[in-house]
Amino acid sequence: MLRRVHIRGFKTAIDAVLDLGRLNVFVGPNGAGKSNLLEAIAVLGCAASGRVDYDAFRARGIRPGKPGLLKTALSSEKRAARTILLEAVSDSTRYQVVLGDSALGRGASTGSAAWRFDKETFSEGEQEVGSRSKGEGYLVHADGARQAITARLDRGIAPLVGTTRGEGEMSSLLRALEEFAIYAPLPPMLRAQIPDPAQKQPVGLMGGGLAEALLELKQAGAKNAALLRRIEQELKELGGWVERVSFEPESGYPGVPTGAGRSLDPHLGLRLQDRYLRSEVGWLSAVEANEGTLHVLFLLTMLYHPTTPQVLAIDNVDQSLNPQLARYLLARVQALVLAEPKRPQLLVTTHNPLALDALDLKDDRVRLFIVSRDKRTGATSVERMHHTDALERAKEHNMTLSRLWLSGALGGMPGV
Repeated sequence: MLRRVHIRGFKTAIDAVLDLGRLNVFVGPNGAGKSNLLEAIAVLGCAASGRVDYDAFRARGIRPGKPGLLKTALSSEKRAARTILLEAVSDSTRYQVVLGDSALGRGASTGSAAWRFDKETFSEGEQEVGSRSKGEGYLVHADGARQAITARLDRGIAPLVGTTRGEGEMSSLLRALEEFAIYAPLPPMLRAQIPDPAQKQPVGLMGGGLAEALLELKQAGAKNAALLRRIEQELKELGGWVERVSFEPESGYPGVPTGAGRSLDPHLGLRLQDRYLRSEVGWLSAVEANEGTLHVLFLLTMLYHPTTPQVLAIDNVDQSLNPQLARYLLARVQALVLAEPKRPQLLVTTHNPLALDALDLKDDRVRLFIVSRDKRTGATSVERMHHTDALERAKEHNMTLSRLWLSGALGGMPGV
């Protein structure tokens, strides 16, 4: 589990620290920097995999951009940032990386060149177990032996450190970072009308392959089939009209190009049974189902599927959802990630005030972050909203978190 992330010099984040819990919710105005914070963690994941370039960005949901814009370039600063510092901390391990310009130099093409690794450090407890500065470094093996290494400027040494240390907290931290991605599902991908440009396990970053992910559960033994039944039950309770989920090969269905999913033509189609319709016409395809139900099904799949990353982000978790449904869904997500250790650590953004009313801030594993930009400098600031007696008293007077946020009392509202 990620305990802390330090971001310095990335986009609008001059210097930001995130102390994370199991469920982390980010709110704030459009353009405040919420997605920037998630992308900084994803860049750290690229570094943990050993290479930072635009192919790695696309695979993790990072918006492409010129290096000059990825590094802090606020006019309020005396000079543009020369490097980006990123750091992740788990219970007793720490990984820090400093990234510079392209390893091929500032004039290199931004389309394919890998970024330069200026520095990396790896620590377990008080002991540094790996380090590199530019091209030279060392590793400390599990038996304490120290090994000097030569490192390429465009390659990180995290994969070497993970191999050297073997299974343990360091490899677990690096693996969580490497798997981290930002998901933002869209209806055409959820419906398999358009191929997902970033297909991952269990589901693509934009929701592609949802039917395949669910079918994998059905076919992968009794334990996973039971997970599918849990998803169906959750969907039934949250969606109201869905009775069962099924699958069938489809070809030539209106609005669905053949071969649009992971499979070859005919591609796999998702079907949802509407309990209120006659049995002979009661099954709806993903094309016919409403967007909100598909979005709920996507989120439930990500929560329950055994191949879901240990840590992940979902941008605009309330997308396509009725405000009250968004609240109920986030409450259910909260209950699952707190009660069941196998569920992923989540970072989500939302613009739905009612979603905040689902949060139990008395539980320290639930964190609400208010994100805003300084009106003078334009820098992104992040403030964790702690539970206080004042919040409890406000609640007694029907001033819920949603009302407090809309009133401007919590901050993180646009100045319009």
